[in-house]
Amino acid sequence: MGDIKGHSVLSESCDSMKPRQTHVLNLVSLEDQLREQDLKIWWVAETIGVNRKTVSRWLNGQVRRISARNLAALADCLQCRPPDLVLSDASDQLASNADQTRAARSIIDENLLATLAPAGKWSLLEHVIKATMQPNLPLPLLGRLYNYLSIAAWRQSKIETALGYAEKAMELADKLQSKSIKVNASYNIALIYSLQGRIGDSLRLNHYCLQHHRFLDETVPLGGILCNTGIAYHEFGDFDRAVAYFNQSIDALQRSKEPMRRSIAWCALGLVYSETGQLESAAEALTISLKQAEAGGYLRGIHACHVYLAEIYARQQELARARQSYSKGMAGFAAIELQESHNSLVGAVLERCAGNLPKAFRHINDGLELAKPFPIQQAALLTEQAGLFRIQHNELAAKAALVKAREIYRSCSAELRLQRLDAILRDRLLEHTGGVAADPPAVGADSPGEPASAGSIED
Repeated sequence: MGDIKGHSVLSESCDSMKPRQTHVLNLVSLEDQLREQDLKIWWVAETIGVNRKTVSRWLNGQVRRISARNLAALADCLQCRPPDLVLSDASDQLASNADQTRAARSIIDENLLATLAPAGKWSLLEHVIKATMQPNLPLPLLGRLYNYLSIAAWRQSKIETALGYAEKAMELADKLQSKSIKVNASYNIALIYSLQGRIGDSLRLNHYCLQHHRFLDETVPLGGILCNTGIAYHEFGDFDRAVAYFNQSIDALQRSKEPMRRSIAWCALGLVYSETGQLESAAEALTISLKQAEAGGYLRGIHACHVYLAEIYARQQELARARQSYSKGMAGFAAIELQESHNSLVGAVLERCAGNLPKAFRHINDGLELAKPFPIQQAALLTEQAGLFRIQHNELAAKAALVKAREIYRSCSAELRLQRLDAILRDRLLEHTGGVAADPPAVGADSPGEPASAGSIED
């Protein structure tokens, strides 16, 4: 390849570039030339008389400039003109593999997740991470990025996508024998299982994360795992354990620099108190959650607290205050373009308390559509729907809704919720047969045991 046609043009081009000692390589053009001619890095290096590491550094962007002598030799080797391999302006250069690797490390090192989370910029985080991912990334870094992607996805209710990212992280953890990547992937999968109604599997993984919490990234403090464990017990129906875990979470997060996490824990505690009829305690917890959300600029938390407080006010028959709080919260959700099925449930409760059943039913129907990926939330909506049917004296429809809710709790192994619902169904049956109904299980009754699959996980 030494003698090529147009050599005089080559010499002329090099002469015209002599005043500049070095030139900015066009990495895209160089890579295209090598691929088009199917040339190996070692051969190019030997042909132009440089170390093969030099050529590799040119290609991955570690070295951006090239001497006039090497440029002439490289152009001669590739049978092109020197200007074809350089840029007139360094700012024209696209990101190299090395640039992408540095950007990927910055996402982790600068904790971009914590920066974007309060404003709910999960889609932005997902896009930024994807822009840095390429096959040459170090595998440990790739594993951490997949875990970040999983968080960004489930925060957007993209549950299956989030699970796929977490499973990729788990595959890399197994390949690298990395405990850190495995524990962080387990954290994401546990939360996703909770959302999917796989309560036993969620608890099993949450307890594994609690056991190995020192391996978690700084983005997931111990208080976060305690809170998620409490959420899983809440869904199971073990309210006492849920409250205990939420209180532990709040204690663990006292020194956290992220008010957002404290807001989430206080909100979760407030929702348990609300469901168990402890309205004053619920209002207190949700008010603290709102203050923490405001302190951290946690937009979703601010709007959610206004909505959840509206339910408390409605059940206390403060309807004007409830409507004001609900409208404020829903306007906030609209501003951040987020829809949640629990908001529809609160809307139904508010309208029921106000005696507007048609609007309540519409809220239920909207909520059931949004809650399709979230079975426990579906069951809560169906239970409220049954109450609306009872007000209309439509016992057949009420029973049908409760039976659907019962099937959901059974499939999710939400044993304590199932027991309470069975007690309600028995009472309804006895009402119609003239029998005497047994007292339903007390809210927060002791659990008959852990949910199915809540055992240990192997390291």
